Amino acid sequence: MRLLDGLEVTAREKRLRVARAILYVAQGTFGECSSEAEVQAWMRYNIFLLLEVGTFNALVELLNMEIDNSAACSSAVRKPAISLADSTDL
Repeated sequence: MRLLDGLEVTAREKRLRVARAILYVAQGTFGECSSEAEVQAWMRYNIFLLLEVGTFNALVELLNMEIDNSAACSSAVRKPAISLADSTDL
């Protein structure tokens, strides 16, 4: 599935755009249906199809990766800048 391959690119914005597309498919492509019953039918079909091709595991891995990346970025922001003036060993 082309969308699954898109989750593995290095560009963060592209990964997030692909994840949004997958979630749109999982929601039953509501913009293309004429009734709520049709949306629910497509939602059920699409969810089982996405599970069958391994999308759930890929999305969980992507979510974990984004959480780890966010934690690394926030801890890097909290580290104070060290200068030569701060060093007493010199």
